[in-house]
Amino acid sequence: MSLRQIIHATNCLATNCPVTQNVNELNVNTLFGCFSQCLQLITGNKELPTRLPPNISTRFKFCGELAQLCQVVKYLI
Repeated sequence: MSLRQIIHATNCLATNCPVTQNVNELNVNTLFGCFSQCLQLITGNKELPTRLPPNISTRFKFCGELAQLCQVVKYLI
């Protein structure tokens, strides 16, 4: 599944991801939020962060946690 298809699917599932023709139009914060919202829908975990914090080390930690969660639910990054 391409990133464009994922974004379209999240819009169909009532997330706040913008509809775009080009994935490059999304900034890192929007992309992170869409990705996190998808995982919230898949896992039912509403405590996942939907915004990246300004602190780089915390960003790294959040992204690592989301990547690990993807592996747990059998989604390849």
